[in-house]
Amino acid sequence: ASRYYAAPFSRAAGAIGSASIASLYLAVALWIVTDTYRRSDAISRRQIRWILLGAYAAAAPPLVVGALAAWDASYQSAVAVAASSLALIPLSQLIGISRFNFFDVDHLISQTASFSILAVVLLAILVGGVSSLTPPLARATGLGPPVLQAAMAVGLLALLRPAGRRLRPQVDRHFFPERFALERGGERLLEDLSGCADAKSLLELVWTRLEQLIAPLSISIFIRLGARFEPILARGSPLPEPWNVDDPLIASLEHVHFPITASTRSERVRLSPFPRAVMETLGVPCLVPIRRADHLFAFLCLGPKRSCDVYTSTDHALLAGLCQRISGELDRFDRDEVLRASQAAAERLRHYVGAPLSSRIDRGESPDVGAREVSVLFLDLRGYSVYAEALPPDRVFSTVNRYTLAVSEVIARHAGTLVAFEGDGMMAVFGAPDALARKERAAVVAGGEIVGAVAKLAVDEPGLSSVGVGIATGDAFVGSVRSSDRMFWTAVGNTTNRAARLQALTRELNASVVVDEATYDRSERAIAGFERHEGVAIRGHSRLETVYALPLRGT
Repeated sequence: ASRYYAAPFSRAAGAIGSASIASLYLAVALWIVTDTYRRSDAISRRQIRWILLGAYAAAAPPLVVGALAAWDASYQSAVAVAASSLALIPLSQLIGISRFNFFDVDHLISQTASFSILAVVLLAILVGGVSSLTPPLARATGLGPPVLQAAMAVGLLALLRPAGRRLRPQVDRHFFPERFALERGGERLLEDLSGCADAKSLLELVWTRLEQLIAPLSISIFIRLGARFEPILARGSPLPEPWNVDDPLIASLEHVHFPITASTRSERVRLSPFPRAVMETLGVPCLVPIRRADHLFAFLCLGPKRSCDVYTSTDHALLAGLCQRISGELDRFDRDEVLRASQAAAERLRHYVGAPLSSRIDRGESPDVGAREVSVLFLDLRGYSVYAEALPPDRVFSTVNRYTLAVSEVIARHAGTLVAFEGDGMMAVFGAPDALARKERAAVVAGGEIVGAVAKLAVDEPGLSSVGVGIATGDAFVGSVRSSDRMFWTAVGNTTNRAARLQALTRELNASVVVDEATYDRSERAIAGFERHEGVAIRGHSRLETVYALPLRGT
């Protein structure tokens, strides 16, 4: 009364008295709140923080505008408008009492503290720095002081958000260390998931880290095994029991991708009374579904926190991100498993396909199709029919296996491609599918080494006599020939036929190797001892030709 009406005391006395009463009231209120906060449990403290946040948010605008009005009377009209923020006090009380977990109040306090610090700095700059910088800048730019002040204010406001992002972690570190540790630990957990090699190690890592970060009284992981979800990792009490896949609670998890609680209120998740009662009875305030290939693969049961605090929206955000990341990692395991199976199949297939062809397939390339100059080699094992007739099949198979291994090693060593194999006969191509600069020399050297390898084999198998090799060089059409169930890569044409006929001539000429004139001329005399035969009739050819033969006695 004295402050406004000068009765019963003077206005000065009224101002001093009202300020003293207000200060006493604030001091007593602060002491009551502090003592109550210290004696309260985690949930009550969260409610008190809501009320304090509302009181601060309500009082800050009138105080700031009042200070500005005391400094500049032009702000006096804004005091009444700023006082409308006092409506936040009953609103915060309502939230604190009925929906204290509506938002994460710690996050809001952190944001408010960061903004307040930056706002104080901004006001200090605007009041002090801007007014002193305006005159020299106006003279330098030619702009009016109001324009410069507005431009500098906008620039400072633009810096407010990035500065707030840097300041908020420091506020969390000092005032909310548990929350700060949870956010940082959650980020590290998401990064470490990519280092897991299988689902088991991934779930163990999640189970261990969540126990450290959230510190629940109980934590367990259930994984689907047949028609039930079995607990594979558990700590705390009571000990978990298996869940049937048709249980209503499991059905509630089947179609969600985020954590759910007994108090979940979502259009996507509507827990029926029975599942909600089950969660409350078992003391499981939070369930975290883990999906694999769009199906519920596992889920986590998180018990109450040891701190007796609730699961906040920050916890839910961390767990929701964890759900998505785990599902992605499980899909990666599936892709890796498919890739390993494909690689294993390709490795098994490699034994049935020649190295030049398999290497092209590995690179995603197809063998070339078309006309190509090649050197074709045919060979036949002499005495094979008589040898096979006198021995059991397993003995014959063992000999043929040794024979084909020795021949294929020689052909591969000289960059040839083994195309066909039938009993004791083989066909190889030099110069396709990969080009070979000295294909004629490579084919002739390979033929000579094959003769020597079979001679060594005949020492252990007396029934075998020798091998006949025919080599021809010329154009052939190379490509894949399709059968009803597979593809065969081969070379066809007159050159292939001529090589087969030259191989047949080895018996008539009593030779181990017979080559045509083109092959001999380009082979650079790779093997000495070849004899020239002119006017030789080759079956299927109308004209006589010149061939070169390596006598059988020379081997």
